[in-house]
Amino acid sequence: MAPKSSPGGSRASRDPVAPCLLPRGLVCSTANVTEEQALSQDSSRPLITVVVAARNERARIEACLAGLRQDFLTGAVEVIVVDNASSDDTAALAAAQGATVVHEARVGIGCARNAGVRGARGELIAFLDADTVPEPRWLEELVAGADDPTVGCFVGEIVPLEPTSLVARYVHDRHLICQLNLLTRSPPAAATASVAYRRGVFTAIGLFDESLPGGEDSDLFWRLVRSDRFRIRYNPRAIVAHAHPSRVLEFARRSYREGVALGMFRQKHADDLPRSLTSLPMASVALARTVAGFALYPLRVGRYWRRERPPLVQALAYPALDKVSSTTRLAGVIRAHLPRSRRLWPRGIDPHAAVERAGAGGAPMSTPGAPAAVGAGIATTIDRLELDLEAAPLLSIAAPALRDRVCGEIRALTRGIESAFPGCSVVLTGSLFAGEGRVTETPAGPTLASDYDLFVVTPHPLHALPAIARRRLDAVMRTVGPRVGAADVGFVWLPLVRHRKTTLGGAVIGGSRALCALLPALPAPSAVGAMLQAYGHLTAAPLDPQRYAERAARALVRAARALLFADVAGRPRREWIALVSIDGVAERIGVWRPVLGTEVVDAIRAAGAFLLGRTAGGPRPEEHAFHCAILRGASARMRVDSKVIAAKQVVWMFGEGRGRRPASLGPRPVLEALQSLAESWPSEGPPRAEYASTQRSLARFATFNPHRFIYQPGGALS
Repeated sequence: MAPKSSPGGSRASRDPVAPCLLPRGLVCSTANVTEEQALSQDSSRPLITVVVAARNERARIEACLAGLRQDFLTGAVEVIVVDNASSDDTAALAAAQGATVVHEARVGIGCARNAGVRGARGELIAFLDADTVPEPRWLEELVAGADDPTVGCFVGEIVPLEPTSLVARYVHDRHLICQLNLLTRSPPAAATASVAYRRGVFTAIGLFDESLPGGEDSDLFWRLVRSDRFRIRYNPRAIVAHAHPSRVLEFARRSYREGVALGMFRQKHADDLPRSLTSLPMASVALARTVAGFALYPLRVGRYWRRERPPLVQALAYPALDKVSSTTRLAGVIRAHLPRSRRLWPRGIDPHAAVERAGAGGAPMSTPGAPAAVGAGIATTIDRLELDLEAAPLLSIAAPALRDRVCGEIRALTRGIESAFPGCSVVLTGSLFAGEGRVTETPAGPTLASDYDLFVVTPHPLHALPAIARRRLDAVMRTVGPRVGAADVGFVWLPLVRHRKTTLGGAVIGGSRALCALLPALPAPSAVGAMLQAYGHLTAAPLDPQRYAERAARALVRAARALLFADVAGRPRREWIALVSIDGVAERIGVWRPVLGTEVVDAIRAAGAFLLGRTAGGPRPEEHAFHCAILRGASARMRVDSKVIAAKQVVWMFGEGRGRRPASLGPRPVLEALQSLAESWPSEGPPRAEYASTQRSLARFATFNPHRFIYQPGGALS
């Protein structure tokens, strides 16, 4: 976590070099070099902005800025001090030192740093805490290697300002405020007491998350790491001296605040972390064990003294401070999990609401403070996944009249389900959610050819039983059944979702919105389903020559989607949810170009453009062997999870009265059988009925869901 200001800490003892004041916040490294000379010495260097967030820091701000003037950087440096609603003369002192002062009325370290970023003119933006003093050459060492555009983050080291206090020495010896320790832990972090980011980083991943009361620097760094778009450079010679806590009570309070911030960080990124780190029971057990460990204090003192032979005072103090640190930090983590702990957060922020609305972290620089959204139609954030039907694209082509009709039918169906299944959540999934609803042209006008794919998540176990669900849904469909397409409705019991026993892709459109908080925690869907759908389209293509281009194009896009699902297996939903659209597949499939080759990638992108109506023609029947080869290559490269498919097969076998599942028929043989079926298309073709029957049997055997009911137009059950 970033070092925070310590109101009780002592002032820097060293005397700074005589200041060299320059206008507009520019400082140079020596008192004998003017601003114009510095700029002329190395005009190729980009402008560097140093942002110092300060709130009531009159005792330290002068030493911090004086330390910057000792730097030997021969280029332009812009210093911005963000006055975060200070009640003292921090701003005046900073202005007197030659810094540009930016005022931020909203209290919060994230708000202050974002204000500095928005006001910065530099290509590189470095950060300091007001209670730090940079060593000579800090900035020069920090941004060394900035000519490499792939490096997005530059990390320096932090040392104690006055290591005379026993507590300060303990913090240093235990590496509690040490960048190398933060960078090598899991998950890694970098404190903004000595760090610089390239401006493009904020454009790509957003600003600091202002909803977090602390740990916003760890959150930004983790989003940088997760984006996998920039490299990170650590230089231990870029040193700043930080005012470590000097008293036990101050140290305990700091550890508690860091624990709260750590708990908030873990809640926000729960999908990226092991459950042991994000579970409240696990944190409670760890706290209980830590408290119980006080009984072993004499043993720990003796072991520490025998191992390192420290002074007696240190031998007695360090084991006790270990317990103080771990106990207060764990208490803060637990407090972050407790409901409605409002008084911990500045300006009435509710931490739990903040977790729900802070999906991708800080906002893009063009819209400060706004959450990042998945795309058109997502009403809140990528974490909540609540769909606004009025804004959702739904269809693959522009058909306003049909779209209005589809929206009305979805709403009617949703209202009927809400009435028949009290307390449920209705989730829109499938092609309509992805904006890929298929439309066919008929003499009467455009008609929806896609299903209404819905999932009903119910808290009542009886409602998920097939017999009861079928009877109730049948009544709903007789009343408000869709006039076009078919309704493909699945049922699942809420605890199976809560405990991650099932996958569920889509967005909540009705019923209880509480499911929004659970959706991000679900695992990514299996690639097998996407690949089976791809084979289904390709094996059906010979049966319908008039629609071969469309079916083959859908097969190619779904094959690419299966590859992408396999590539991000085990990653959180917000990683793969953006891949469900055809546009998303076309954008991301390029990462497979070195493996698949340019021809395959271009074919998949062309198929996506055809499905979206941007190009005419589409895949041709004479290229069928090439399309089969693409599916075969995708199937060979993706990981196949046998457990889920095997469980479905067992349920289907018993439902059909056929005994146990054959051991030889796993998901891989099913994929291979569908591949053989697709490749067995001769010019004359096999009998249509036999071909279609084989295809349906293979797909059904691998994808059967006991809680799925498909209603054809008019409400007839199939």
